[in-house]
Amino acid sequence: MLVRPVLQQLLETTNLQFLEKLIFPRKTPPRTPTSNSLILVLLHDLLFSSRARIEASDKWPPKEAIMRHQARLKAELVRIQIKSGKQSKSELARIGTEGVERYVRWNPNTDLHRAGDWSLTALHVHLGKKGFEKLAEPVWPVPSGKYFEDEHLGSWVLVFPGASTWWVGDEWYEAGAVVLQDKASCFPARVLMQGWEEDEGECIDAT
Repeated sequence: MLVRPVLQQLLETTNLQFLEKLIFPRKTPPRTPTSNSLILVLLHDLLFSSRARIEASDKWPPKEAIMRHQARLKAELVRIQIKSGKQSKSELARIGTEGVERYVRWNPNTDLHRAGDWSLTALHVHLGKKGFEKLAEPVWPVPSGKYFEDEHLGSWVLVFPGASTWWVGDEWYEAGAVVLQDKASCFPARVLMQGWEEDEGECIDAT
């Protein structure tokens, strides 16, 4: 999300999460998106998407909470734009792009049709040789030369600094052992597979 730094600044300026703390609580159940993450997605849809609206039922509480503050959110966005000396929202969205993260998904099926060790453990070793250090916890923005496992999708999705290009010409990428995939596109299969046993089948996101 290129506009994340701007949205985070807007969220802090309006104090939206405090004003709507019943809808967006500070603490959320383990392994679920945080209130902060949900708000950022909704703000992006409302303020920066091509349709400029939240694609959800008007009766959905999170949407209702955001829309209650629509006028102030848009006014504060204009103030941030003017203060930054930008002429448009698209220019504003490029502020802080050094903090944009890159997602890399490990492909567990590579071992099935290619010789060699393509395990997740081997990938971590490979990244270490490339000069990357694995962090135990997420850090935003992702520091240069660091990476970590995604907090919602687990060890199969790794998060790198936005400027990362280690996969260019790399054997892991060329073998299909890692895939460049944004976080949102990883969610459908993850949600559908939640709670499945190994012998129940497989789920493929083919949308």
